[in-house]
Amino acid sequence: MQKEAQQENPVFVLGELLVDIFPDYQRIGGAPFNFAYHLKNFGMPVRFMSRIGRDAYGDEILSMLNRNRFSTADIQLDADHPTGQVQVSFDRNGQPEFDILDDVAFDHIDFEGCLPVETPFSLVYFGTLIQRTQGGFSRFQAFLDQLDPEIFCLYDINLRQGTRQPKVIEFSLEKADIVKLNEEELDYLCREMLHTENRSEATVFSLMAQYDIQLLSLTRGSDGSELFLADHEHFSVSASDVNPIVDTVGAGDAYAAVLALGYLRRWNPEQILSIATMFSASICRIEGAVPEDAAFYQHMRNMIGGASNG
Repeated sequence: MQKEAQQENPVFVLGELLVDIFPDYQRIGGAPFNFAYHLKNFGMPVRFMSRIGRDAYGDEILSMLNRNRFSTADIQLDADHPTGQVQVSFDRNGQPEFDILDDVAFDHIDFEGCLPVETPFSLVYFGTLIQRTQGGFSRFQAFLDQLDPEIFCLYDINLRQGTRQPKVIEFSLEKADIVKLNEEELDYLCREMLHTENRSEATVFSLMAQYDIQLLSLTRGSDGSELFLADHEHFSVSASDVNPIVDTVGAGDAYAAVLALGYLRRWNPEQILSIATMFSASICRIEGAVPEDAAFYQHMRNMIGGASNG
């Protein structure tokens, strides 16, 4: 039976919260935080849970969370491990490359004590990076196992350094109702989970059937994006014209935020694709993954208000 979305309940986001260190500047980030930040600025109720170090970066993060009205009660403080850090560089094509510091605070999130399991949520968002260690994976696995099975789960794969672990990815797919991934990640799943080099539409639907996925979102960069539904419907859209591109960091997280919003508010697939494409393109026009000025979201809020239920 398809689960009934409960729009009035908050989205629960858990995962890494870190500092992205670019060649010329720094930004607070991490895919789960970027996702939560966008949803909050769209007007959705959000709870965000992570772990940071008791250090200067941690102090900076707490100050930023307070300014943006996030509850710091959901942020664990770690005296033994530093706040997560990522060195961001760009290849000759302008694509970001990430060097992620090992054994940091988010690798030690205490999922067991983060919330009562009966707390009502409309959706739980998670990725792969917080499961990169055996301890992190075991703790997170136990947390997901105790969730009410009626709660939607969105798995944004985001394969990064040290996260290509089939056991982790397979467990996450088994828990997911919605999956977001890019072409490289889909290639990996086809090879490792389906043991095929064929990345056809039929292969995608086979993957969805194997893991009981209701909705799969495939982003393809300059080639646009696609949505696959469990009833074998398939939708696609061309990429937005982005000029100029400042950087593409966080474009996928922006896309995921609109995907979640549209799904919970029952937009039709064409609306989800159109608005997600527009918003992710707007992120490519700024430095870093999230805007510093909340006025950036006004156009997006106007579009959300005009979107209709499917």
